[in-house]
This record gives sequence, C-alpha cells and structure tokens, in this order.
Amino acid sequence: MARTKKDIPGTNSILHYLSIGYLACLYPMSNINKILQSLDKSSQRIRLLPAELVVYLVICMCIWREPRQDKILRIITESVNFISNGKAVTVYPSYAAISQARAKLGSEPLSELADLCLRPLAPIGLPGAWYKDRRLVAFDGTTFGVPDDEENAEFFGYPGVSRGDAAFPQVRVEALVEIGTHAIIAAEMGPYKTSEIALCNQIIDRGKLQENMLLLADRNYYGYKLWSKALDTNADLLWRVKKNLILLVEDYLPDGSYLSTVYDSNNKTAPGLQVRVIEYKLKNNQKERYRLITNLIDHVETPALELANLYHERWDIELCFSEVKTELCAHSSKYATPIRSRRPVLVLQEVWGLILAHYAIKSLVVKAAILKEYDPDDISFSNAVEIVRRKMPHSAASLPSS
Repeated sequence: MARTKKDIPGTNSILHYLSIGYLACLYPMSNINKILQSLDKSSQRIRLLPAELVVYLVICMCIWREPRQDKILRIITESVNFISNGKAVTVYPSYAAISQARAKLGSEPLSELADLCLRPLAPIGLPGAWYKDRRLVAFDGTTFGVPDDEENAEFFGYPGVSRGDAAFPQVRVEALVEIGTHAIIAAEMGPYKTSEIALCNQIIDRGKLQENMLLLADRNYYGYKLWSKALDTNADLLWRVKKNLILLVEDYLPDGSYLSTVYDSNNKTAPGLQVRVIEYKLKNNQKERYRLITNLIDHVETPALELANLYHERWDIELCFSEVKTELCAHSSKYATPIRSRRPVLVLQEVWGLILAHYAIKSLVVKAAILKEYDPDDISFSNAVEIVRRKMPHSAASLPSS
C-alpha cells in the first residue's frame, strides 16, 4: 500500500525535537558495541547507517510514532556527533536503505540490550513498590496487532474469533513488571499461539526473578512446574489459582488462611510443596471467590488480609501495558495497527524498541518521583512523554558524562 510522507510541522519542531543524548546515557554506546560485536553485527566500515545508530533509531521511532523513519533519522543525526567523536556522517539515506539496515541489524541486538539494561528502578522504601522488604513484581502478557502482510501472517498467526477471521496477525509479549514503577524489567515474545507459560519459563531462565522479589500472578499461570521453578529462585510468590485445583485443608491458621500441599499431577514421584491458602470474596462481588496460594507461611509476619489486599496491586501491570499501547503507540490514522513494521524480524525489533523506549521514560519518572518524594503512580506518563520530546535537545548540548 502506498504511503505518503508525514513531515514534522515546522512551527512545532522545537517541541518535538528529539536527540539521543539521554538514550546514550541509559543505553551507552559502549554496551551496544559489545553486543554488536558478540553477535557479529558490527559495521565493518564507516557507513551512512552504522549499526549503533540503527539501534538508537529504532528506539527513537518508538517514542516518535507519526513521522517516517527517514525523518526521525534526520533529527537524531544532527546530535549524534557528540557520542561518536565527530565521526557521524550527516548524509541522509533513503527510506528503503533504512529498512534494509534495520533488517540487517535484526531484533537480537535490541533483545540483548534489554537483557543487559532493564533493571528494577525502585529504591527501598519507594511508595507502592515494596511489601516489607520484598520488591513487588508481576507476570502478565499482552498482544500487539501487526500489519496484515503475508510474512507476518505466516509467522505470527491470527487470534481465534467466533465468526470469520481476525483482522490482523498478533505478536504475543510476556513481561515481568515492577509494580511500583510500571517498569518492564524483563520480557519475551513470539507468535500469537506461543504459550505464556513457555515465555515465563524463558524469563526465569534468564535469572530475572530474584530472591528479594514478591511475584504476583493471575490464575492462568499456576502449574506445579512453573511454581516449582519460581520457588527455586528463592523469590516469594502470591498467585491466584483456579477453583478446580484441589487444596486439602491441613491446618487452619488464626488469620483464616490454611496450609495445604500441591503436587505434580504428571509426576507422582515429585515432592509435594507446602503452600498457604487464602480465600475471600470482595464486598461488591459476592459471587466470585478468590483463592490465593503463597509460600509466605508465617501468618504473623504476613497476615492474610494484607496479602489479599496486596494481590490486587497486580492490576498495575495493565496500566503498564496501557502506557505502551495508548501513549507510545499513539499513531496517525494511516496506521491500522500499533506496530507498523511489515516483516517479522522488524516487528520483533520494533516491539523491543517500544520496551526500551518505555523503560527510558519510566526511569525519568522514577527519578522525578524520588526527587519530589512522590509515588510514581501520581506522575502522568503521557506528560512525561511530552516532556521527554520537548527537553531532549538540551541534553544533546553536553556529553552523557555531564
């Protein structure tokens, strides 16, 4: 489908002017170079589009959704000299050349950059981010619609619908999110039919779930194997379970919770795991019963009522996904889907770019919250996006170290 260029309005250019100054601080070029070298993706000679610049371009185009990528490149190359010792070439490649450079880069460098740089942001004591001495995190997944091209359709697949066919293929993304800051600290992705449990296993295998964390998860995540693997990280767990899971009462505790044991139904030799069960109903919804299991056995240190209230903090992860989809993926009407890349490798690359862009803005929000002693939830993400777009030119005037 033919596309028309959408230029940045000249009268507003100072409000939208974006440099990579801050991105170079958060995602240093030295780290990017190491990743590119390890993946044999480094540029072998001086090019109009060195691989390092393409990495920054992908992240920038996820903050700026409307202009074409060649227009964004014009802007960031005007301030890239300060991180390349004046070696950047300010000759502007065509739209097609940029697409070819992105395809050559692939998605793995951005995936590795995310694995290296995405870390929890909340210091101890930040409001909403901790329960006692445990950092609150949650598992959840989402999907993004991608352009309905033949390659995307074959690779990602369509969601099931009751009638007819779905309009667009979708990419599935699973994330580990820090509740208090809404920062995505780990993610995995794949075709629509990829199991969320499989993606969660990949996140745990990367060592992203740690000892001082309290992991919240909805009822679709519980399974003996995933629960057992999460326990092996020494993290604490608070998960909702389905009503058909048999949990025999072994001992009632004074706070109304009780002890039980879960087993692996597919392996009779696997050891049983003791859990504490908390059952309750909400005042405004007496029909639905919640059942939570946790490895926090001490009812004095972690009362059932506190844990029941804490579980509902899990919904903050939906606010995180909304920030990415609604604020960062806001686009003009010519794009029918949140993701605009038209090839699978570029789709995955763009989604990683979105995650890195969201994390960059969230890190600024947390810094502001700490400075003013605010809860990060009280700072508008949409306003933060606009401030980043407006203030970035100032950071381009100095080196990242200053």
